[in-house]
Amino acid sequence: MADGPISSQDVPMLPSSLLPVDPSTIDPVITRPLQIGETWYIVHKRWIDRWRKAFSGQEDKEEGFITQATLGPPDKENHNLLDEKRNLRGDVTGESVDFVPEEVWDRFVSQ
Repeated sequence: MADGPISSQDVPMLPSSLLPVDPSTIDPVITRPLQIGETWYIVHKRWIDRWRKAFSGQEDKEEGFITQATLGPPDKENHNLLDEKRNLRGDVTGESVDFVPEEVWDRFVSQ
């Protein structure tokens, strides 16, 4: 990791035409550092895991084979992260969520 601030030229950006072809095109984008001024969304890791399985064809132990049609939007899983006032629950940890930049979120919810 470089010392000092990271410029926008240093972080991978994903053309909207590639979203979300497969996880290998998304991973560089969702693993880049968060930048001041960007909008990132919290996504339940369970949904991300299901999304990866839908694209890989890997069978899910609980649901069998997941398709893009049966995957559903990420907010389907996100409701478990919020309390009754729609605030992030206090017991949510980084182990149960991933962060995705707005360009990825927009593509996930537009499917």
